[in-house]
Amino acid sequence: MNIHITRNGERSGPFTLEQTNSLLRSGSAKPTDLAWHDGLDGWIPLSSVRGVLDLPTSTFPVNHNSIYGGFWIRFLAYIIDYVLWLIPTLLIFGVFQLNESTANILGYINSFLMIVYFAALESSTWQATPGKKICGLKVINRDGGKLSFLHALGRSILSALCVFNLFIGSLMIAFTKRKQGLHDMVCKTYVVKG
Repeated sequence: MNIHITRNGERSGPFTLEQTNSLLRSGSAKPTDLAWHDGLDGWIPLSSVRGVLDLPTSTFPVNHNSIYGGFWIRFLAYIIDYVLWLIPTLLIFGVFQLNESTANILGYINSFLMIVYFAALESSTWQATPGKKICGLKVINRDGGKLSFLHALGRSILSALCVFNLFIGSLMIAFTKRKQGLHDMVCKTYVVKG
């Protein structure tokens, strides 16, 4: 089996299982690095690769899925982002005396700008919004790399649409193996720690 490893968006390999275990023992690879080999649909934590678990268990986190950002930490990140976005929005709306129709139009523009803002930051070198950055999270594609702006924009739009299905798409984060919401599954993205 030839194993490819992705760490901090950089790929290396292929390595044999023996070489991979040697990299882990030396610290050149971490159990939380993403790995791929023939037969896999996407990248998985290196600790999930069959045969890697023959290393001492102290090398691995108790739950190898701990590399994924779970529901509550992502919820906290969203609250931080929302508050950071809400402050200037309320200031702008408060400064101007707006009638109802103008306020509605500005509300739609504000929603559009928020979607673009999230996409721009998640496709930047940060790979995260300020809330995600504060919570130690970043968004990666299925190869473990950075999202393009269009990829991040599609993800951001789908995330916003979760409002219309009573947030069920976002609640899925709590119940899926890799802590993916519907928007993550459709766009083949992951929110990981780091």
